[in-house]
Amino acid sequence: MGVRRLAAVMVGVVLLAGVSATGALWAAWSQEAPSQEAEQDADAAIVTLLNPSAVERRVQLSLVTAAGGTIALSMHTVDAGSASTFSLAAAMEPTDYVATCIGCRGAPFAVAAGQRIVVFILSTGEAAAPRSDLHVVNESGRRQAGALRTGAVVGRGRTVLRFDLAPGESEAVGLRFAGDQRVDFNLACGACLPQLARAGNGVDLELVIR
Repeated sequence: MGVRRLAAVMVGVVLLAGVSATGALWAAWSQEAPSQEAEQDADAAIVTLLNPSAVERRVQLSLVTAAGGTIALSMHTVDAGSASTFSLAAAMEPTDYVATCIGCRGAPFAVAAGQRIVVFILSTGEAAAPRSDLHVVNESGRRQAGALRTGAVVGRGRTVLRFDLAPGESEAVGLRFAGDQRVDFNLACGACLPQLARAGNGVDLELVIR
């Protein structure tokens, strides 16, 4: 989706080019999956749990509390080499969740209302996912120009992606984070509501402009 931009090493964040193995799997799966984008509620997030392993996974989705604990929300069965997609009531600011299952690595992620995210469910024997992809998708019906920056203050921070998108276009940037690092981002454009996002390794996050 879109054009990947190659750039510099930032504080804890490396911009990447190319497609990861899990990214390629997601691309192949998404071409066959039924689209839910047209029916998405702007107050909900769309979460896809992608299971590249050869065994079925029973995945527990939990909310991460401010104190670092978890509250179980729902259970999802994900077939081998397949995915499970569902809507999630979400706040306007990124909320932290974690997906866990027996024999899997814990998969922490954050998502906000209106965003779409793919979370890769990896076995404990696999290496941790080394990157994420952030996509800006213009579904507003008009041209949108702006920037995606680091930090939780809209319009401030280092620019990681500048975009000028016609309706229906998208652009993406690959990011690599240090270990379990999580980084906040903000998106602003001339004719859209600003958005906040949070990402670490192992997700494919879409920020949808409406």
